[in-house]
Amino acid sequence: MITFTIENETDNIMAHATAQEAEAVPNAERFRNQAGLAKLAANWPADRLVQVWNSFAGIAGIGSDLKPVKKFTDRKTAIKRIWAAIQKLAEIEEMDEHRTRIRDAEAKLKAARAKLDAPGTPEASTATRAPLSRASFIVAASCSIPIHDPDY
Repeated sequence: MITFTIENETDNIMAHATAQEAEAVPNAERFRNQAGLAKLAANWPADRLVQVWNSFAGIAGIGSDLKPVKKFTDRKTAIKRIWAAIQKLAEIEEMDEHRTRIRDAEAKLKAARAKLDAPGTPEASTATRAPLSRASFIVAASCSIPIHDPDY
């Protein structure tokens, strides 16, 4: 499950694939869902909510369609809107994690191919093997995702 951190001094929000990664961020508060964000923000001044929101506004890929605000109607509206923007960070983190799995699978397949192509290996007949394609890597990567993993 993705864990988010918000740095106390800069209000920078980051998404982390694991809780361990989030714990490694110094001087930051952690949350995993909208309720956790609401609990953290319960004692924040209204200005901090505006500052957090405005940090998303105009950022390509996250908030290019978001407009800066001067104030929110209420705290509940602020949390709801900030959480919606944060979800885009989660999507980006999940895509990065998936890309990493694909790269790992590609490396394993290339190593297996090199082993097969080694001189003296009985399986080294390239005439009977079809070339590995990008699709093969993607299939292999998706097959390496554990079935019992609750995040998938």
